[in-house]
Amino acid sequence: MASGHINPSLPIARSLVRLGHEVHYVCAEQMCAAIQGTGATFHSERDVEPEMFEGQPLDVMEMFVELQREHGIENEPFLQAMLKLKSIQLERRLPGLIRFLQKFKPAAVVYCPLSSIEAAWAAKIENVLHIGLNTIAGPGAMQLALEAIAKHLSMTVEEFDDQLRSFQPNLDAKKRLQSKYGIGLESDGMASGHINPSLPIARSLVKLGHEVHYVCAEQMRSAIQGTGATFHSERDVEPEMFEGQPPDMMEMLTELQREHGIENEPFLQAMWKLKSIQLERRLPGLIRFLQKFKPAAVVYCPLSSIEAAWAAKNENVPHIGLNTVAGPGACRLALEAIAKQLSMTVEELDDQLRSFQPNLDAKKRLKSKYGIGLESDGGLDKPFGRMAHLSHAALTLVTTTEDFYDPVTPELQKALEADNAKFVAVGALLDEAGAERAAGHKCNHEAHKDDASSLPKDDSLSAAAILDQVIDARKSGRKVVLASMGTVITGDFQIGWEGRRTGKDGQLRGLTGRELCQAAWGGIFDALGAGTAEEGPLLVVALGPQPKALGELVPPANALCAPVLPQVDLLKTGVDLFLTHGGQNSFTEALSNKVPLVVCPGFGDQIVNAQKAVDIGVGLKVDRPDPDAGQEAQAAARYRSAVKAALLEVFDNSDFKAVAARCGDNLQRAGGVPRAVELVLAAARGNKTTEFAAASRAGA
Repeated sequence: MASGHINPSLPIARSLVRLGHEVHYVCAEQMCAAIQGTGATFHSERDVEPEMFEGQPLDVMEMFVELQREHGIENEPFLQAMLKLKSIQLERRLPGLIRFLQKFKPAAVVYCPLSSIEAAWAAKIENVLHIGLNTIAGPGAMQLALEAIAKHLSMTVEEFDDQLRSFQPNLDAKKRLQSKYGIGLESDGMASGHINPSLPIARSLVKLGHEVHYVCAEQMRSAIQGTGATFHSERDVEPEMFEGQPPDMMEMLTELQREHGIENEPFLQAMWKLKSIQLERRLPGLIRFLQKFKPAAVVYCPLSSIEAAWAAKNENVPHIGLNTVAGPGACRLALEAIAKQLSMTVEELDDQLRSFQPNLDAKKRLKSKYGIGLESDGGLDKPFGRMAHLSHAALTLVTTTEDFYDPVTPELQKALEADNAKFVAVGALLDEAGAERAAGHKCNHEAHKDDASSLPKDDSLSAAAILDQVIDARKSGRKVVLASMGTVITGDFQIGWEGRRTGKDGQLRGLTGRELCQAAWGGIFDALGAGTAEEGPLLVVALGPQPKALGELVPPANALCAPVLPQVDLLKTGVDLFLTHGGQNSFTEALSNKVPLVVCPGFGDQIVNAQKAVDIGVGLKVDRPDPDAGQEAQAAARYRSAVKAALLEVFDNSDFKAVAARCGDNLQRAGGVPRAVELVLAAARGNKTTEFAAASRAGA
């Protein structure tokens, strides 16, 4: 069989056996002699994986032909068919392999990342450490291999990809894998909070007859295409950034850290240092893209996609920022929160950037090649909170109202006026009922949006079914409590599920995202859980993409827990209380629908929004604990109790609901999606600042 994938593992197995370890292989019968020769124990894949092999021909090629015939592709080339059937084979191999791991409880799994991906997924589901043994030439080899396979099939890789995306049995298998095992393939994720507010704008523009194109991460494809817009993978558009890099975004960023000698620095600190380097690598492809499609306007995130602003400026295309934080003052406060998480001041973070030579060199090259004038000393834009690219943006839409803007220092206000930066508050950008949102933060664009595999695997947890149950609860007069800790803290980033903050000594400390979320969920179960499904309020909890996200927690009978929820639809239907991480979208969406809050912030602007909820009287906050090493369990228990107390107080006090209702009225008057679309089209027509100023006054 695939001996080239097996042979490199044999000396490892032999050495482990000699060291006194027990080694087990699951493999094809043809490999038995070589494996047993190492001293390892051989297990036939036909015995371990009956769902794949039972009743099938002994000849593996005959078996594959049968599989092709079963799915109506027996006349297709073998390689093409095998890739189409990859998820179907994965689905059939996994159950037996999971049983095998449960039986033998290995300390680690070594697998071939090319031919045995079922081992990686089974190990992840069972929380077993797993190590890939790659027998090709590094992370860039797969791309070249795919190109060679596609060429052999007389097609491009893009055409090959289209084949897979149009093969319904493949799509069906991927949906079942996501539902049953928490395996997400070709779905959505990444920085969804920066994407979701743009989706209703895109949908409206498409309905008006405009052509809309997105350049984005592969994880966003489905949600973007659902608007009628055309999706373009950033990996294809920006090869200078992505070519030869791992498909996992976190692995790619780690490689970038390693390339510049800062692999041991905290993630957030390293990303600031590498910001200009990433800008330099992203710009060439994006400029080519604009030259090809010649858009009338570019809408971009001024926080996470500054390359779009600079590329648009380079090509003289009007560009509009879509700001998903609370106005022009929010960036300064977010910087302070990030610096605090790194146990330093903003000034110290600025010093770090100004002393990092690769950052200084990249800024010089950007200035020379594109005329991009970033901060002359190489540090953060001054005064802190300023964003230089806003000086040439047509305007920046803000997804709240001016009442909720974070404070702006006099120095920053003066700089914004000198830049002629224009901000227009449009309120929450809420999509139409049933619209797909981007959610989940699995970083590998080939394997992401895992869901909570420990949950019941039935249709009662689908978005539509949960929404129906909430509608029924509202009709019967039953209260509904929604909980979501957001997509970043439940995701794979270093500030996410297993992430901790960095102490002054450079060591990680405090609660992980997992510990924080599980304590918050425990708080809602303690406060409002009931003994039967009909008693108490209906609890609806978003768990995010991690398998077995609840850990040892047992949800009460009146709780519905699912990886992803239709949050906007639920808030519109009617929610009496929202336990939220306090991200700007969730904060504004809740208040737009007059829902009071308990905010459990993780980092960044969430901390500011949590305090804002208390200050304006729409809810309470429970701050993230920061215990010393060894005190995490006690801190999590205290946090859980504090969340319980806050929930009960807001749930029982109608004053919070009354203030939230007044805030909702103000947000709804801001204009929302129709006004945002009008402003984007005005910018595309090249209209002057006066029109935007008038629009801003009209919505104030």
